[in-house]
Amino acid sequence: MARPRPAHVVNVAALALVLAALGGRFLIELRLSIGTTQRTLEVSELENRTLAPMPVFTSSNLSSGAYTRGLDAYVADHFPLREPLLELASMVKDARGFHVDDVVYDTPDSDVGGLEQTDTWAGVDAGPQTAEELDAGVGTALLDAGPAPEKKKKKYKSGVSIVNDRALMFLVGDDESARAFAEVVNLYAQKLDPAVRIFSVVTPTATAFYLPPDQQERSAPEDENLAAMKVTYDPAVHVVDVHQALKGHADEDIFFRTDHHWTVLGAYYAYAAFCAAAGLVPVDLHNLEKKSKSPTLGSLYRMTQNKVLKNHPDVVDYYLPSVPYTAVRYRDADLKTAAKANFIVEGEKGYVVFLGGDDPMMVAKTEIKNGRKVLLVKNSFGNAFAPFLLHHFEEVVVVDYRYYAGSLATLVKTHGITDVILQNATVTANSRPHVRRLREALLGSGAAWEAETLEKQQARDRKYQEEHGIRSPTTTLDAGTPTTSEAR
Repeated sequence: MARPRPAHVVNVAALALVLAALGGRFLIELRLSIGTTQRTLEVSELENRTLAPMPVFTSSNLSSGAYTRGLDAYVADHFPLREPLLELASMVKDARGFHVDDVVYDTPDSDVGGLEQTDTWAGVDAGPQTAEELDAGVGTALLDAGPAPEKKKKKYKSGVSIVNDRALMFLVGDDESARAFAEVVNLYAQKLDPAVRIFSVVTPTATAFYLPPDQQERSAPEDENLAAMKVTYDPAVHVVDVHQALKGHADEDIFFRTDHHWTVLGAYYAYAAFCAAAGLVPVDLHNLEKKSKSPTLGSLYRMTQNKVLKNHPDVVDYYLPSVPYTAVRYRDADLKTAAKANFIVEGEKGYVVFLGGDDPMMVAKTEIKNGRKVLLVKNSFGNAFAPFLLHHFEEVVVVDYRYYAGSLATLVKTHGITDVILQNATVTANSRPHVRRLREALLGSGAAWEAETLEKQQARDRKYQEEHGIRSPTTTLDAGTPTTSEAR
C-alpha cells in the first residue's frame, strides 16, 4: 500500500497552484491596466478615496517638514502599477482563507482609525505639541474646555467590527474631547460678526445605530458624546440634532456598509434638520432627479479587506440639484487657480460623485436672490450634504478645513457670508488633528495658536503688574503678528 504524502507536501503543492493562478490573473490585469497607469490618478477606484496630491513647494513647508512628508505621501500613492498590486494583495489575503464573520479588526490608534494622512493637510503639523497641549490631551482647544467630569474615564481602542455584512468603526472619544470640539465651534461664534449665524451639524456614525449590544462596550457611546458637546456650546450656536434626525430612519440606507460615510439619504435627513433650525423649507426629494452609481467598495473594506464586505458592495445614490448654478473649485491651498466645477460629478465613481472629492475651496453662485450666503466648513462627511444647500442661498462656499490655508474669518467678510455651518462627524470631531485644524483655519494656519499664546502672556503680564505694582514687558498684537516691546 502506498504511503500517504506528508501534509506539508500537500499544503506546499496547493499553495503553489493558488499562487500560479493568482499570478496569471495578475499578469492579465497588469496588461489591461498599463494604459490607465500612464497618467497620474487623482482617485483610487479600489480604495474609493482621493490620492495624495503633489505638495506645493514653499520655504515654510520645507523648513517645517510638511513638504517632505507630503512628498512621501504622494510617492506612496502614485508608484507605478499601484492599483493592480493592491488588488493582488487583496486576492492573496482572500486565498489564505483566514476571514471570519463578525470579527473585530484593530486599527491604528491615530486620527480616525488611520483613515486619514494628516501630514498631507494644508499647513498642519500635528506634533510635537507644547507641554500645555500634551497636558490637555487632545489639542489647544482643550485649554479653555473647563474641568473634566469626576467620573473615571473608560479607555476605548480603535477598531472596526464586521457585523453581518456591515463594517462599524469604534469611537474612541470621551466627554473631554467632545467639549474640545464644542469650544472650537464657540470660538467661531466669538470671533465672527454677531450677525453671522453659526450652526453645528455633527452626525453620529453607523455604529450608533447598528452596533450589537454585546459589542457596545468596545465603542464610546455616541449619543452621550454628542450630549457633552451640546451642553458646552455657546448659546449663540444653533445646534442641529442630527442623531435624533437619523434615529427614526435607522431601518433605511442612511449609512454605507463598506464605507465610513453616510449615504445621500442620511445627509438629506441631516440637511432637513438644518433647514428646521435655519427657518428654511427643505427641498422634497421627490422633486429631484435621482441617479445611482454602480456598486463600489468603500474605505472600511480597504481597511479590513474583509471578504464578506467584498461580496456586498454599496450602491451610491445621488440627486441632481434642481436650481441653476455655476461653480469653481480651487485645488491648491493658495487658491490662485480656479477651475469650473460641479457639486455633483457624474463621471466619478463611488462617494467621489459628491463634489468630485475634497478640495480646499469651492464656490457656487445660484440664481436665488435672497441676500443669504452660506459657508460650509466640512471634511468629507459634508460632501453629500453640500449640494442640497444650493436650493436656499445666493452663494454657497464650501471649505475643507483640512486643506484650506487661509483665514475663514477673512473669507466670511470678503464673501459677505450670512450663515456658517460647521459640519462634522463624531469620529472626526473627537480627533485632535481635526480639532486643531478647525481652530487654525478660523484665523489662518498657525495664527490661532499664536493669538491664544499672546492672550495668555498678556494675562500673565497684567497679573504680574497687579501683584508687584510695576510695569512689566508686554506683548502686543499688530495685524495678527505678535511683536514684543518694552512698556514705557
